[in-house]
Amino acid sequence: HLTGDIHAVTAANNLLAAQMDARIFHELTQKDGPLYDRLVPKIKGVRKFSAIQQRRLKRLGIDKTDPDSLTDDERTKFARLNIDTNKIMWNRVVDLNDRYLR
Repeated sequence: HLTGDIHAVTAANNLLAAQMDARIFHELTQKDGPLYDRLVPKIKGVRKFSAIQQRRLKRLGIDKTDPDSLTDDERTKFARLNIDTNKIMWNRVVDLNDRYLR
């Protein structure tokens, strides 16, 4: 049935919109150091890149595996996506076929 499919698309769209909103908010309100610390936190005193973070580093041309060895410029490059809010528009949507809205 289509209402379930429409709901799934709505939920996925709104999840992505929320993720983008949160990322833009954090980049606008935090300095580079605290943002990096939140992305690569110390767990029991040790920082470690996840596999997806290692792939991002590789795409950025940063060939390091120790999070504490990154320079300030590399940390900034890694931590910020620099999404241009003037060039994107991602609206949230509502499934008008949702039974609870009728």
